[in-house]
Amino acid sequence: MFMLRRLKRRLCDLFPGKFEQDMDEELRFHLESTIQANIQSGMPEKEARGAALISFGGLDRTKEDCRDIRWARPAEQLWRDLKFGFRMIRKYPGFTVSAVLILALGIGVNTAIFSFIDAVVFRPFPVRNPDALVLIDPSSFPDYQDLNTSQKVFSGLASFAGLNLSAHMEDSEIVSGRAVSANFFQVLGLKMAAGRSFQPGDDAIPDGHDVAVISYRFWQRQFGGRQSAIGQSIKLNGEPLTVIGVAPKNFQDLVVGGRQDVWVPIPLFGKVMHLNQLPIWREAIGSRDQPWLSLVGCLRDGITMGQAQAQLDTLVHHLNKSYHGANNSWHPTLSSLNRTRWPDRESLFPFAVLLGAAVCILILTCTNVANLLLARGSARGREIAARIALGASRGRIICQLLAESVVLSLLSIAISLGVCILTMKLLPLPLGAHNLPMLMDLKVDQRALAIAIVIGLFTNLLFGIAPAFVSSRTNVNSALKDKDVVGRIRTPLFRRILVIVQIALSVVLLIIAGLLTRTILRFRTMDMGYNRGVLLVKSDFLGWGGIDADGRIARGIDFYRRSLDRIRDLPGVRFAGWGEDLPLDQDHPEQEISPDEAEISKEKWFRIACNSISSGYFNTVGIPILQGRDFADRDNDKSPNAVIVNEALANMYWPGEMPVGKRIRVRGRTTDLGTIPTRTYEVIGVAKNVRYRSLIEKPQPYAYFNYAQGMMYFHMDLHVYAHGNPLSLVEPIKKACASINAKVAMRDVRLMSDQLDLYLSQELAAVSIFGVFGPLALVLAAVGLYGIVSYSVMQRSHEFGIRLALGSRRKSILLLVVRESLVSTLMGLAIGLPAGLYFSRLFVARLHGINPLDPVTYAVVCLLCTAVSISAALMPARNACLINPGNLLRQE
Repeated sequence: MFMLRRLKRRLCDLFPGKFEQDMDEELRFHLESTIQANIQSGMPEKEARGAALISFGGLDRTKEDCRDIRWARPAEQLWRDLKFGFRMIRKYPGFTVSAVLILALGIGVNTAIFSFIDAVVFRPFPVRNPDALVLIDPSSFPDYQDLNTSQKVFSGLASFAGLNLSAHMEDSEIVSGRAVSANFFQVLGLKMAAGRSFQPGDDAIPDGHDVAVISYRFWQRQFGGRQSAIGQSIKLNGEPLTVIGVAPKNFQDLVVGGRQDVWVPIPLFGKVMHLNQLPIWREAIGSRDQPWLSLVGCLRDGITMGQAQAQLDTLVHHLNKSYHGANNSWHPTLSSLNRTRWPDRESLFPFAVLLGAAVCILILTCTNVANLLLARGSARGREIAARIALGASRGRIICQLLAESVVLSLLSIAISLGVCILTMKLLPLPLGAHNLPMLMDLKVDQRALAIAIVIGLFTNLLFGIAPAFVSSRTNVNSALKDKDVVGRIRTPLFRRILVIVQIALSVVLLIIAGLLTRTILRFRTMDMGYNRGVLLVKSDFLGWGGIDADGRIARGIDFYRRSLDRIRDLPGVRFAGWGEDLPLDQDHPEQEISPDEAEISKEKWFRIACNSISSGYFNTVGIPILQGRDFADRDNDKSPNAVIVNEALANMYWPGEMPVGKRIRVRGRTTDLGTIPTRTYEVIGVAKNVRYRSLIEKPQPYAYFNYAQGMMYFHMDLHVYAHGNPLSLVEPIKKACASINAKVAMRDVRLMSDQLDLYLSQELAAVSIFGVFGPLALVLAAVGLYGIVSYSVMQRSHEFGIRLALGSRRKSILLLVVRESLVSTLMGLAIGLPAGLYFSRLFVARLHGINPLDPVTYAVVCLLCTAVSISAALMPARNACLINPGNLLRQE
């Protein structure tokens, strides 16, 4: 019964009206009881009432004590504080707008960046039980079959491999895809959006079914989301396949940022890639020494990663013994699928830069708001002093001021969502590097909203505590006498420290941005050895366009020759040529070569980068031939094998000799296009050294082969040099190629300068980040500096009036105010310059020849900060000069 009565009282506390009524009745009862007791003791009625009231200590005071012990009292006080805080921010619209916009900027930018990192690293994969999924090192097909039938630690084990495809619907387009085992979608626990997934038998070798599962995005794009797409036929690399299902909308790949368009059974890998007739494919599908499949497994309930790895090691050891050590080199390891979300060392750089810059902006915005809160606390000195004089405790003052910070937080969070959405749309621009997962759908979801609320409330409370404590230490006597003294801590000094911190942070960001910008300008003005205005058109190899393996090279040579003739006839085209190796690309064909000698030892074979090109390539890209001649149309498979070497290769093999006429041997190799035998080539020319792998590399040996003599490795890219805008030729080039083979799809179109930007994508991302955040930080610091100078001018207005009255010139007052601003700036520079030097050393690997102590960068940053400091002080200084000394003295 006691618990029920207590619960009843607690529930009544939630309703203040009921509580007040019950309290009045209970106090009246006790008061009347005390009065009656006094009367019975012999007191007159009037004296009895007075004695009872005295014993109660005053009804109002007793009621306040009763209200204070209510468990719901703190909530009521918080609600009243919030309502009062809202009224106060309405009373000061200028302060409110400034504080809310600054906070919204910092919170919105940080929310977008944290949401991006969350999407890349922490957001679960859209599969069933992602924590149980593990990846296994690449495996051969026989090893996968043995593991799948012998293992007992996975509820399912699937395999997959990447595909390069061209899809032929109304138009040809490049699509990405994977060859997977039939249980791939079952292991991931995915339910098809339409149709069905693969079934046992679809991946049987060699009698698998010609079926495919397409992505939801491909379904919408090519079929308009119609159910009739199920059962229709699509052509992948010219091979007709039947669509049997559509993957879930939110599933795209097992790689963050990846987007697959189509999945086919593993046996179709060789068919759609036109490898079935090649010995290299027959060897790969049956050999244990060809690890080309990736594996994904789902751990059984109760099985840990350590247990699974131990059982996997035992099974692999058994396989090694069973197959007489045929796969001794295969030692698979498990890795959590979620762990693969973490960026590698190379991709981590933009993430670290982005996060560091965002934190700096958040600190700047919060220190700015702290400055504003301090300024407003100083302006409200008399109000706070009056409340203290009326009995308000220091804790209540602090709670009230923090409640106002919470109101600012809520308004800032609401506006920051718009800033967050805008930042998410702009974020892929500076981070669209080729090795960054920027293909994901960034959106403001519940997780992003939670991040915004946490950041907003935490930062406001954290940076609102110091101003609240400073304001609560108001000297009552001084404040009521209008001397505007705030506590023991001198508010102007504390605010000056905050401004100095802002300037120092902005200096650090500007120094790093300046050093990286200098690096990019250096690269863009250096001589790379080739023409930057060349148009690059990447196309798929003809084997992907529907031409079978038989005669593939011969048909490819015919296509390249005929298409080149038509492209050269296009209006505006000056030079055109095909080439396989792109400068500053990630992958480069390589070949083992040696001098042409009777006997060649193993040590004399040397692996170098090489290129397969057509005639006209050197004129197109602007690489001069220093000795000998270029390839001509007469060089073909019936003429002697010819090669053009660069200066580095000529100096390595024939220093001080004439390279033209010398011979080299090229070791034979097996490629996707077939087997290329060992051949001897005659050097017909020497080309100038160019930078193919890196802009900072030393000249490396390099060889150019003629594609018409069968030296092709994978695919060819078109290079075009034209009058005017080369991009205007894209459609005519596509039509010219389609007139010869309509199944050839263009993967990418860019200028050589875009290739340079792609190579510098990491540096460009950092420059974009710092180039935005650095000036933004400086603007925020200027706002803080303006605030402190304005506050100082207001505080010293009487001093300036006396100075002017005693004969000081207004110019000297102006210089006095500006000097105060410059002192803060110099102190910020004194801290920021050494800090910038320290942090710039973290970017040494990205500076490429630019000294971290680059005097130009530091001088520009110092001048920029000084100019901004003077600009921030000019308006308050002008106000100080316009003070009327007579009015001030009369007020005094």
